[in-house]
Amino acid sequence: MNFISDVNSAQRATSLIQNAIPQATLSLLTMLVLQFCCQSPVTASDPLSTAQRIPVSNAANPSTDELERYCLSLINDSRKTGGLPVLQQDSALSGLARKYAEYMLAHPEHYVRPRVSPHLDLEGHIPMDRARAAGITTEVHENLGMGTRGAKTDYELVYFQHKTMMSEPDGQHNHKSIILDAEAHGVGIGIARGGRYFFLVEEFGH
Repeated sequence: MNFISDVNSAQRATSLIQNAIPQATLSLLTMLVLQFCCQSPVTASDPLSTAQRIPVSNAANPSTDELERYCLSLINDSRKTGGLPVLQQDSALSGLARKYAEYMLAHPEHYVRPRVSPHLDLEGHIPMDRARAAGITTEVHENLGMGTRGAKTDYELVYFQHKTMMSEPDGQHNHKSIILDAEAHGVGIGIARGGRYFFLVEEFGH
């Protein structure tokens, strides 16, 4: 399984926008495409705490706001476990995240099996370009995820995307290191879902 990590610095080179990246170099850039075929249930030995268990109430038909709040609770529980301060949801970052999540849902063919980093939109804009266009002047680190709807509830899609991110190795620049970055001061979460697709965007302000 391959994951998307922040590309604000390493991928600002224009050659990344202009040229397709060879497949062999995409190991850290490929979309977090979770098909959720794992049959193992969440157990007490799971690395996520009891506070992070999938909600029971309204589990079948949660609102997007409820899913975003649940994702924030997962992020903050992981940060607290790591001895880090919790993050508040930032309205500007949330707007940025939701807009890109909706953009991904509108163009699934660009993100399901990406040939270049999914942090690049169809116009070649990277996260910081989109942030500046939204009036955000601070540095932004972006996590992306995608799930296939149907076999799992939307709550479960959020849960397993976060679980997979937090299972990444320490000491590397990846989703986990972005979530546990001590310099992060706020976060925006955007979720867009429709048909079989489920997209998650996390924008961390620095």
